[in-house]
Amino acid sequence: MRHLRTRRAWRGFTLIEVLVTIALVSILMSLAAPSMNAVRINSAVSEMASDLSLAIQQAQLQALKVNRQVVVGPNTAGDWTSGWKVFIRQDSNSVYDDGVDTLIARRDDFSSLVSVATTSNCSNVTMSSSGFLQLPGGGGFADCRVVFGSTVTGRYKHVIVNRIGRSRVCTSNSSAVSSCAES
Repeated sequence: MRHLRTRRAWRGFTLIEVLVTIALVSILMSLAAPSMNAVRINSAVSEMASDLSLAIQQAQLQALKVNRQVVVGPNTAGDWTSGWKVFIRQDSNSVYDDGVDTLIARRDDFSSLVSVATTSNCSNVTMSSSGFLQLPGGGGFADCRVVFGSTVTGRYKHVIVNRIGRSRVCTSNSSAVSSCAES
């Protein structure tokens, strides 16, 4: 039975075959790199919009739970790119005061790939004790909007909070407020 066994000749790769394979892989990777960067940027835009929408929903639920105003506001006044805080308002202003207001959540690590393209009626998002959006100055039926986006990919996510406190995210190819109408 030993004589039935055959020996297989093991052969390696030649240097030319290895170099051709490396060249092909390099070419394919150079073609895929720009689209992978766009995917990474669009993912960061989506993440920021979703996180803000969830923070607003959390604020609405907390306002109903504790029967007090709850605010989602940028860490730096007027600058949503600095991240945001969700806090129970204990005083008369809409700015977080350490030791006075009760901090619920905080988002600091804002991606440098994402910018805030537009805001409308959203210096902060204040939920009344009944869970409704409370606009600055107490007026109007306008929506509160924060638009995250990237000029590199041309993709924008609109975080829209309507007067009754419903938060939603709309995808658009424009930072214009009118590009995502209420549905």
